[in-house]
Amino acid sequence: MRKKYNMSVVDGSHVDGRDHHPEQNTLWTLTRQVQEFRERLAQEGIVVELAPGLPLPEQFARLQDAAFREMAGWRAQADTSRQTEEALRESEQRYRELFEKMQEALFVIEVITDAQGQPIDWRYVEVNPEVERMMGMTRAQMVGRTYRALVPHPDPEWIAFLGTVALTGKPVLREMFAPSINRWEQVNAYSPRPRQAAVLLTDITERKQAEDALRESEERYRELVQHANSAIIRWKADGTLTFFNEYAQHFFGYREDEVIGKPVSLLVPAQESTGGDLTALARDIVARPEQYVYNVNENVRRDGSRAWMAWTNRPICDAAGQVIEILAVGTDITALHGAQERERRYLYTLAHNLRVPATIIKGNLEFLLEQLPSDNLAKHQELITALKRALNRMSLMVDDFTIASRLEEGQLALHPAPVTLATYLPEFMQHAGQVLETERLQFDVPADLPMVQADPRLLDVILLSLLDNARKFSAPESPIRVTARRQDHAVEIAITDQGIGIAPDDLPHLFDRFYRVGHTRKAEGTGLGLYIAKRLVDIHGGQIRAESQRGQGSTFAFTMPVA
Repeated sequence: MRKKYNMSVVDGSHVDGRDHHPEQNTLWTLTRQVQEFRERLAQEGIVVELAPGLPLPEQFARLQDAAFREMAGWRAQADTSRQTEEALRESEQRYRELFEKMQEALFVIEVITDAQGQPIDWRYVEVNPEVERMMGMTRAQMVGRTYRALVPHPDPEWIAFLGTVALTGKPVLREMFAPSINRWEQVNAYSPRPRQAAVLLTDITERKQAEDALRESEERYRELVQHANSAIIRWKADGTLTFFNEYAQHFFGYREDEVIGKPVSLLVPAQESTGGDLTALARDIVARPEQYVYNVNENVRRDGSRAWMAWTNRPICDAAGQVIEILAVGTDITALHGAQERERRYLYTLAHNLRVPATIIKGNLEFLLEQLPSDNLAKHQELITALKRALNRMSLMVDDFTIASRLEEGQLALHPAPVTLATYLPEFMQHAGQVLETERLQFDVPADLPMVQADPRLLDVILLSLLDNARKFSAPESPIRVTARRQDHAVEIAITDQGIGIAPDDLPHLFDRFYRVGHTRKAEGTGLGLYIAKRLVDIHGGQIRAESQRGQGSTFAFTMPVA
């Protein structure tokens, strides 16, 4: 395109508006220079229009100015071109570095089709180092060669898939298994130009394996849950049933669709046949799950028949720690409960029958002691003390039978209150001295311990059972240590003796009903003491444990929650 500049001009006889006869040669020379300059500019595509009447020096200056501006434009264009080329080189360099250093496999292919235009193979156009590593080949070995030539067993699905992308130009994101390299890939493919496909592969083998393992685990879990020989149910905090396995359906007589969304109270009678009130049971389990880790209650079937179930309950909480569901696993113990009911009645009868003569003996002993002269009392004080302790231990045995019976019935009431151990223990020792050899006891209880939330009456039973157990299985002159320590949100009370110890095989069974360790089958007691202690610790929301080595004594420790 020719560039045009408008400028005023005069002819050779009027340089400044006056006649210049002496300087005709100079004027002619200047006019010629202006004319030649204009012609050279015209050859470069620069047309300058000079206005009439413009002096020659001004004309020459205008021509020079136009030439300089044009040269500056050329120079600017050249600078811009150089910058563009430089930016392009930098961009290509960054692309090349990205292409070569990226961890994902990236390659470009050109589709090969048959006479009908269907994809039958592809030729590699470009591959990055990750593709070389994945295929075990160099770029030189791959570029320009076909997929079928490089892979012993080409996958028709991959040929059809990438061929379709190259031919249609439609981008696709999908997950595929690549048998040639034995791994799962997330494939991101698009067409950068006709008949070509650029393919980005991300290895997702580990994720797929984890998903498969999780799926198999869930299937095994579901099969286990559905075919378990126990009723497995779940209900929300409001009591609405959300899960009901096959055993539960068979046992209770309801189909799953008949109970899901219904209240769990559908399975629980308002009152047990023994008289227990069950109207608030589900609500109590949600409110105090720690007290219902294990519970036994009567349930009702669709046909109205009743069955006793032992339930293990686990709360399911949200991120804030609020109970949102209860998972419960129930086992039919109707037959066992019948046997236990007969046993409970026997224990109750036994306790009643023992308590009456024990009370009579104790009353008569106290009457005789009142009648004996004081000098005879002093002479036989040791015998009298032994008789009193024997009667008190007999009373403890009767109490064991009674407490065990009430525990089995679920009728042992819990009345927790804040208890200061430093104050409680001296009071406990005053009445425990009638049964225990208190002179053997050594206490290590810090005065600054926090109060515990416990029922003092039942705490007495726990301590008496554990201290009496330590007394029975240690030498009369050996000390029994009682210690207390803060443990997170609880206080642990430990009782340690220097007795004969417990064999490892016996440790798991110490808290079973009527269990006696192998070498003490004939020891005094009912075999209920440790069982009762554990049950009482459980209903307080605490834990109990035993540690022992043969010949080195034993430690029984239990926790009570901080008030």
